[in-house]
Amino acid sequence: MEIVIIMIIGSLGMSLFIGLVIFFSLKYEKARTAQFQDVADELGLQFDPDGNSAVQGSIGQLQLFNQGHSKSTKNMLSGQNQDVDIAIFGYQYTTGTGKNSNTYSQSVISFQSSNLSLPKFELRPERIFHKIGQMFGYQDIDFDSHPGFSKQYILRAPDEAAVREFFTEDILDFFESQKGISIEASDNQLIYYRASKRIKPEDVKDFMSEGFNLYALLKQE
Repeated sequence: MEIVIIMIIGSLGMSLFIGLVIFFSLKYEKARTAQFQDVADELGLQFDPDGNSAVQGSIGQLQLFNQGHSKSTKNMLSGQNQDVDIAIFGYQYTTGTGKNSNTYSQSVISFQSSNLSLPKFELRPERIFHKIGQMFGYQDIDFDSHPGFSKQYILRAPDEAAVREFFTEDILDFFESQKGISIEASDNQLIYYRASKRIKPEDVKDFMSEGFNLYALLKQE
């Protein structure tokens, strides 16, 4: 009898703990959304707590948005600046199911502009599984002139020759000096993020500055 009582108390305690975690998580996310709204008002940007379907549709073909399931976009700040359509938002997706599932959340900044004419490519930090994959033919475009870049990042593209021509010394030097960034590009579209990293509302301006530095580097002169 005592064992049954202990099991019931333990079950109730676990349920209470889970309930408190969910309650405080929802409370935190609600406060976070309110803070992003304040930042959007300060910067004169449109705010969409559940994302903007037009923005999502325009960049939806990029690889980040075509993996996993249970995808969601939230706390989107968007507008136009210097002939650039810009959006900053949180993006989340899940891979696998059940106990084998993993959820990834990151803050993303996107640019769409006629000043961009980019070859299609994906650049992200190189991990051990990428190195293993290369043994079996997984593409990674390296540059002998920049071994630091080649060691830090995996670069993939359907048109390798176009990407090699596009990645000038200045661009390679820039990426070689950075740590942990991910970029995807196609024609007039560009996104920048750090995988599984979410920014705080007070970091929006710095995040925008990082993004515009990248945009200035990659845009047409």
